[in-house]
Amino acid sequence: MVEETKDLDVELSFENHTGSIGERPDDILAILEGAPGLRLDCDLSHLVACAVAASDTAPLIPYVHYIALRNAISGNFNRLVENDQLDFDVRPYFALLAGVDRYSAVEYYEPGMRQRIVPLK
Repeated sequence: MVEETKDLDVELSFENHTGSIGERPDDILAILEGAPGLRLDCDLSHLVACAVAASDTAPLIPYVHYIALRNAISGNFNRLVENDQLDFDVRPYFALLAGVDRYSAVEYYEPGMRQRIVPLK
């Protein structure tokens, strides 16, 4: 599919997801390497929920073009943010931002499930 859309100026990507495709970095990398040109919409909350260490995400850096920040803890990728604080330290994951050329979505930021889009670059 990536090959078929190359001439259409369409970029294909997929989002890693707990309990589905790309739950662990090695699974994500296998998908990306199996489809040259495919990019990653990286949702950090799913990595946190699966207890993936930030250091294990280094091979994904060249493929990331979008980062989603949703509050999470180990075992739960869908927590509301309270008092403007995430329940995990996002700083170790900053290396993933190196390839980002889109925007980041801060999801479920407040009660009422409003989504905020914040520019990274």
